[in-house]
Amino acid sequence: MLTVVADITVAVMWGMVLGAFIFIKRITETTHVSAMDESEMDLAPQDSLIGKAVPDEVLVYQLSRAFLFGTADLLENALMRLKQEPEILILGLKQVMATDVTGLNALEEFHLKLQRRGKMLLLAGAHKQPLMMMLKDGFIERLGQGNSCDNIDSALLRARELIATKKS
Repeated sequence: MLTVVADITVAVMWGMVLGAFIFIKRITETTHVSAMDESEMDLAPQDSLIGKAVPDEVLVYQLSRAFLFGTADLLENALMRLKQEPEILILGLKQVMATDVTGLNALEEFHLKLQRRGKMLLLAGAHKQPLMMMLKDGFIERLGQGNSCDNIDSALLRARELIATKKS
């Protein structure tokens, strides 16, 4: 229809722009942020909470699919629904296969918001692409030594260490 009003180049350009918006919307819709519990049966034992005690000061969230610009808002909204923020938030990234610069910036902003409120963020199980992007950007260094863990088990251990340090 656009080719009737304008030439084919303009029609193709608008088609590409519209396609990009639809793609971004669909990717953002497929991303899920959920509080992790013992029902996470599809994860390896070191990445699930089955049979593990989570300290009261800790909350574990699992992020799935791609981490793009809209995902940080999903995480922020999920935390706002809680009556009390945890002292330490563990963000499981085992099911996140990709991130982009906007997602990394959003994660950085989320981390800074938690930090300003005196809360801590631990990452658990980041795949190669997101981890390499976070390392290259320096985010892992800004997150703090030991706060990017290989899996949920090591993140829970780190959280217990931080809690014990804070109490003493």
